Amino acid sequence: MALSVAGLIAISKTFQMKSLLISIMFITTLFCGCRNSEQKQSITITGNLQGLPDGKIFLINVDNGNKVIDSGVIDNGKFQIITDKKNRFLTVNLMAKDLTDTTRLFAYPTHKLHQGKPNAFGYFILEDGICVNGRLVDFNFKAPGKLKLVNVSEPVNGKQSWVLYNVTLDFPTSSVDTLRFNKFKENVLKYPYSYYLLNAISEDISLLTNRQLKETLQLFDKDIKETRLWKRLLNLSRETVKNDSINFKFINSEGDSISMLKPKDRTLNIIIIWASWCGPCIKEIPLLKRVYEISITKKNLNMISISVDTSFENWDNAVKKYKMPWTQLISTDAEETRKLFFHYKTPSILPTILLLDSQGNLLDKITSHNSNKEFIEKINNSIDIFTN
Repeated sequence: MALSVAGLIAISKTFQMKSLLISIMFITTLFCGCRNSEQKQSITITGNLQGLPDGKIFLINVDNGNKVIDSGVIDNGKFQIITDKKNRFLTVNLMAKDLTDTTRLFAYPTHKLHQGKPNAFGYFILEDGICVNGRLVDFNFKAPGKLKLVNVSEPVNGKQSWVLYNVTLDFPTSSVDTLRFNKFKENVLKYPYSYYLLNAISEDISLLTNRQLKETLQLFDKDIKETRLWKRLLNLSRETVKNDSINFKFINSEGDSISMLKPKDRTLNIIIIWASWCGPCIKEIPLLKRVYEISITKKNLNMISISVDTSFENWDNAVKKYKMPWTQLISTDAEETRKLFFHYKTPSILPTILLLDSQGNLLDKITSHNSNKEFIEKINNSIDIFTN
């Protein structure tokens, strides 16, 4: 995920500075030595940044709403943060607050390109022995209030972040895309220690067959194989969905568990996978209402929306706001959602529409469309074919 000014500002808005207990003790020289922590159950991050004023520095979890994990103090540009080893492999960043209450958000140079130019990332992968060195350069952008967006002149060290900053993923576009699959395997063979590559598999797991998934997972090293993510993916690779278990169940607004393919006599099931925070999903709702107007004349057609919202309240408010008259369900189990995408070999893209028969067999799927006309025509053609 590339860093954007909007993303940095969003981080600053979600982060409310509170009085934190400083639990970090400095080595006497306060010098960034870039060596592994002697404490086996902890991870040490050290830094020496020219132009960084005295104050506090915070380690934040980028994947968890920029929640503060740990903190340290800054003295003459030097700092040290010690955090629990259980946080290894988290996607994190640093945020500094000086004595004038000015907040600085950091970005780091990479070898990846965006529109032909080197890109900067506002995060790195947490591992022991990380040093953040270099000088600070302000973005050519006027941030609101006491916020400064700054580039660090040197990339974060560490083998995990090196792969993140240097290796361009060429992930398969489908399970039959053997050329890209083999290229991706080559990267895993080169960097079997990379959590970044493992996470890439997790995000697009539905594009791999069980055999491809098993084959790739075995290429990772011992440390990666001990992670919870690797073990979860291995379990998925061993699963074969039985016909009687294809009918996934999800929750309605009353908290009842409802079968996706209920009732069983429908020859066509239109399953819309969406989320209340997904802009393209919201944009698609008027088109879905037109589809529903067609569907109510077809007795053997079933139309259901399944939300992947993590907040039941946000989903329920969106359903009421947009007044979608067809069945609305929510997936409260992230694992069940992954199984759904994996079973139908569908990229984890929102919105996604699955067209299924009464047995749950995939007839067609729509993950993107170039125009409203194209979208309606594709749905209508499927309705005509499978309900007449």
